[in-house]
Order: sequence, then structure tokens, then C-alpha cells
Amino acid sequence: MIDVKAERLIRIADVPKLPWLASRHGEPVSVATVHAWVSRGVRGIRLRTLSQGGVRVTTEKWLLEFFARLSGESVVMMDVQPPAVVAVGRTGPLRTGVLAGPLA
Repeated sequence: MIDVKAERLIRIADVPKLPWLASRHGEPVSVATVHAWVSRGVRGIRLRTLSQGGVRVTTEKWLLEFFARLSGESVVMMDVQPPAVVAVGRTGPLRTGVLAGPLA
């Protein structure tokens, strides 16, 4: 069960707007990509969601757990905050932490 007082629910359509979530080229991830993470998943791993008032929502914690599972990392470390995005001129953001490196 999710503690809605502790976790901020994020509409699936708003996931690409998260400042720390970017594609390899620094562009926002497509909403269609996020929907694919929910419905089809990646390598059998699906993004966890729930329905709130007929709208699909997720949390930053569930997003981080999804990426950790994809990278084969332990999900226990998910009590940390999302990694910061550091602007690097015009070449796009530099990701650190859980999302470091190219996203496949």
C-alpha cells in the first residue's frame, strides 16, 4: 500500500516533465514511451502505477525502482532522492546517480 501523504502521485502524462528524467539526447522522454513502460514494460519489467480517479499515476520512487530493476541494481537503495540534473551548456543535461550512462 502506498502512503499518499509521503509519496507525491504523478500523472503518467506528467512523467516526461520531471526535471531529472531525460533521454540520451537531453530531450524529454515521450509520453508514449512512458505508456509503453506501463503497458508492455522493458525486458519484462513494467512501471508500477495505480488508478486515481480514472487517471493512471505513478511515483518518483516507483520510477527509480523501475530504472534500478532495468539496470540490475538492488531496489533497496530507493530511499534516496532522484539524482540532480546538471546543465552542461548546449550539449544537454548530465545525469548522475541511478540514471548515469546511456539509457538503452
